[in-house]
Amino acid sequence: NSKQYDSIMNPTTALGSAQKEFYEMFVDVYEKNLLTKLPMGQKNQMTGKVPVQKAKLYQNLKNKPNIVTKMWSKMSRSVKNLVTSTVEAKVVLTDEKGSPVDSLPIYYTGNLRAEKELEAVQAKIDLLNEEKKEGKVGMSEYKERIKVLKNEYNKLQDKPTLGELNLDMGTALLKFNAMAEHYETMNQVEDTLKAMLKVIERREYDPSADTKLYKKVRTAAADKLQRIGKPGVESNTLRRAKKWMHMVYYDNDQMTRGVMDKLADGLISFSSLSYVAFNPFGNFNNYTLGRINNGIEAIGGRYFSAKSYTRASAVFNKRAIPDIISRTSHIIADVGDLATLNKLKLSNKFAYDPTKPGSKYEAFVDLFRMMDDKTDIRESGKAGDKVLKSWYSKAAEFGYVLQDAAEYNVQTKVGMAILMDTMIKNPQTGETLSLYDAFEFNSETKSNDLKEGFDTIVNKDGTEQPYTDQFRYDLRNQIREVNKQIHGNYAREDRMVIQSHSVGRLAAQFHKWVAPAVKARFRTEYYDENLGWVEGRYKSALKFSHYALKSIAKGQMNIKKIQENFKEEYDPRDKSSQGIQKAENIIFNTYRTFGEIAIMMMTYGITSLLKGLFGDDDDDSEFETRFENFLIYQADRTAKEMVLMFPIAPDSWTQMYQMMKSPIASTRTLGEMGEALSLSLWTPVAWMYQSDKEFKNDSDYVYQRGRRKGQLKLNKAWADALPIIYSIKKWENYIDMRDFFIK
Repeated sequence: NSKQYDSIMNPTTALGSAQKEFYEMFVDVYEKNLLTKLPMGQKNQMTGKVPVQKAKLYQNLKNKPNIVTKMWSKMSRSVKNLVTSTVEAKVVLTDEKGSPVDSLPIYYTGNLRAEKELEAVQAKIDLLNEEKKEGKVGMSEYKERIKVLKNEYNKLQDKPTLGELNLDMGTALLKFNAMAEHYETMNQVEDTLKAMLKVIERREYDPSADTKLYKKVRTAAADKLQRIGKPGVESNTLRRAKKWMHMVYYDNDQMTRGVMDKLADGLISFSSLSYVAFNPFGNFNNYTLGRINNGIEAIGGRYFSAKSYTRASAVFNKRAIPDIISRTSHIIADVGDLATLNKLKLSNKFAYDPTKPGSKYEAFVDLFRMMDDKTDIRESGKAGDKVLKSWYSKAAEFGYVLQDAAEYNVQTKVGMAILMDTMIKNPQTGETLSLYDAFEFNSETKSNDLKEGFDTIVNKDGTEQPYTDQFRYDLRNQIREVNKQIHGNYAREDRMVIQSHSVGRLAAQFHKWVAPAVKARFRTEYYDENLGWVEGRYKSALKFSHYALKSIAKGQMNIKKIQENFKEEYDPRDKSSQGIQKAENIIFNTYRTFGEIAIMMMTYGITSLLKGLFGDDDDDSEFETRFENFLIYQADRTAKEMVLMFPIAPDSWTQMYQMMKSPIASTRTLGEMGEALSLSLWTPVAWMYQSDKEFKNDSDYVYQRGRRKGQLKLNKAWADALPIIYSIKKWENYIDMRDFFIK
């Protein structure tokens, strides 16, 4: 609390042994280590000061008087922030006009907000408005000056006051450490990225060789390619690179957030609660499709073998239940202070840390960072800077448990399969093991240790290279890129350009898998830095099928011989490993395509089987009927989502149309919420001014037919709009719902 905090940080106060130890640790970690990572100006400014972080509302109100007044002030400020543009509080460089220039952001530094400063800026704004009314200031000058003053006001308003300062030094140091480490690391590569931009800017680009435009711009005489575009016009590659620098590296693309940005983020967060968090049926569907997509890749063998994937699944299933029991069985004790900790003399052997892995499997997930940030995977909007989580946030986190478990299941199995396919050798003994088997789990350090002597990676082409951190980084990128190809692009670092706008973020929600899915099936052959030569599997299947049919027509019936001939004849000009890799990639893609077709047919067969099996069970209970219809619904939904990208499959174009006619998923949530609010307003009014008979016969407020006859539409409207009730209603609807369709 504040008294303890003052006694620790005030040098004139007599400190106890525990307080002295804490103070020395704080100075050593914060001032002697973390501040040295920042520029000299911020370092000097923050010496002797604590990180400037705003605490949550309930942390400020605890044990303080005038709670109602403070809550009203907080609420009124939040409402005002919603309807006005706000600026994110961070240190950036500005030019001579006060406009921000590209620079890495620095958080948690600066001074606290003084209300007098805020009042002074507000007085300037009021004075400028009066001068405008009196005609002393022209419109152009007014717009320029009011913009500067509002920006200054928003910056001051976003700073915490002395009463709002976060006094939880453990959390404050962790957040400040993450910011300082990020700044130091990113600052080291800034010159390299700027040099890359210069190279991209100076390059000239030719049109693609397989387009009609390429042929049209050839001159009849010299047959030379003419440059397309006007001098000084930026290429698409340069524009994309600059956009990435703003959105990801500098993270200054949305320093100012307007009303639409805040409403869009709020709508994304709320709709994710309905369709992802508290929606076990949707979680099961995502898990089913994830497992199917993993199976397709295992059949193809392009990125990992079927044998390794089967083993990875077995290892996961073997460790899943023990890991869950291990985590849930531990009780984390709240150790009061350092003196109590010394008395307990807890060693690492007996202390339980839920943030550390509990098995070899979990340690590999951490070592190779197989999972992206949960917020991005959940598609729940931008995660704010929360010192302490509110009860609402904790409840929402609980709702995403099933979704997180499904994503962890399907994505980490891919990573483990790749590790099991990667071989490492002990040069002294000649023994070769998979990278997974070459590590052993250390139960004391909670990490995986590489067995002694194993330090040489054996590549698939027989070449060797040392096992270094750089190799681990490259393998981590490969695992992540493969997961992106299979399950979609959810990482914040890889977000699309359209996600820099509020409408684009709404359109991208629940559709981030679409672009990778289209590329994985239809993209022209290209070189990927993490995966090598890549081509859409449908295009590859057509190429190889055409070659195989010609070979069969000539009497060659041995499929292995056909594959060998294809590798030799695919690109006669390129006999290097790259040419062979291109041909092998086409063959792998053909396997994946035929595997996908087989699974499509299987899902349609399962749907028909379930419909026939459960069709005449009139004696079933309501629970049995709902569960049977859920199985039929899930099989039907899986089958129709499988054919979505397969143009020649039955019902494919219907599914494409149904998906494209509703490009923004959150509009459904917005419409249902609007309908619920409207009925909440007008239903009581109609009930008051109409007779009982007239009200019950009014189809605007009461259902007149069907199984809901006589029920208020208001009840169903709120059931559609509220997250948990939405899932309960969906379960009730399974009494007569079997077919999947996109609403």
